[in-house]
Amino acid sequence: MSHALRIPNPPKFDAPPGGYQAFGLTPTFGDVLMLEVRLKTGRRIGLPYPWLGEVLYDPPRLALTFTTGATVVLEGSNLGELFEALLRHQAVYVQEADRPTAELVSHSMPVIESIEVSSGGQPPP
Repeated sequence: MSHALRIPNPPKFDAPPGGYQAFGLTPTFGDVLMLEVRLKTGRRIGLPYPWLGEVLYDPPRLALTFTTGATVVLEGSNLGELFEALLRHQAVYVQEADRPTAELVSHSMPVIESIEVSSGGQPPP
């Protein structure tokens, strides 16, 4: 009898085939070390959860402040679940939708219509 430890392949956190997903979650609490911010331009930014200071949800805006001075402001709809996931460090990524995609998303589903990222009060290059 073998007692070898089997480690499953890590789950892939991409949007479902043929569809947009505003954010991806891991099923376990606090396992995620960084939040990936995916902009509609293709640019991606990784921000460490240990540096996350404040999360403010004031629909339709969700604002994240990091101890480095960086801020991320998301604007969209149905972002309450994302807010809760951020508090538990379970959100793996957030993804901005372009206008045609945002218009196709069901009104009951989360959608992020814009993401603004700034670093120390200044937009990153």
